[in-house]
Amino acid sequence: NNVQMAAPSFSKFTPIAKEFNIWDIPFLFRDTEHLHKVMDGKVGQILKDIISKRGIVALNYWDAGFKQFSTNKKPIIIPEDAKGQKMRIMSSKVLEEQTKALGAIPQVLPFSEVYSALSTGVVDAAENPLSNLYNSKFYEVQSSITLSNHGYLGYLVVVSDGFWKQLPDDLKEIFKQALHEATEFERTQSAKEEKVLLDKLKKDDATKTEIIELTDEQVAQWKEKMQAIYPKFYELVGQDLIEKVLQVQ
Repeated sequence: NNVQMAAPSFSKFTPIAKEFNIWDIPFLFRDTEHLHKVMDGKVGQILKDIISKRGIVALNYWDAGFKQFSTNKKPIIIPEDAKGQKMRIMSSKVLEEQTKALGAIPQVLPFSEVYSALSTGVVDAAENPLSNLYNSKFYEVQSSITLSNHGYLGYLVVVSDGFWKQLPDDLKEIFKQALHEATEFERTQSAKEEKVLLDKLKKDDATKTEIIELTDEQVAQWKEKMQAIYPKFYELVGQDLIEKVLQVQ
């Protein structure tokens, strides 16, 4: 209870809740609307309940954004383009399987080392939301960015169980309502920021990093390749949970 409230990224929860690996599964979420329906529906609640059993009260999901591929080598447009490239990933069993399925070489590195690794060639490629690509200036050390939207990064707002139990019931309801409003604001601002950052990358990047948008046919190739490895995650995440996400309309 030294800290009452936090919004860690989803990856921070996987050591205590393996089901949270579901957020890393590539091309599981069709778009932002589908993603938010999952978060705010039954699947999102199931996952929050799992965290809440660990002595942390899970409240709301916040957006970081969908991830995009970037590289200093051959632009990653179709899955085969990633073959042989050294790709930086977060520590994640799902992301390791994703990278191996592409024929790329997974390299787990702390975020603080990514710029240097990309600059020196320790790794060739990475996957990041636009906010990371722009704010951390990864575009300076990458020759192309592919708007793949293949994966997702987000945060879970949590509070200390000790703090929560101290609140009277009426204040808990006020707290949850305020956080609901803050969540709507955060998601709206995140979406706006993505558009602004994409525009900046296209116009203000002195390094002239190539921005690549995928065709529907190319996206279909990615989905076919990635969905073929979903059974690898059934034991880790739960087949039923994955199917529930796919069924959300």
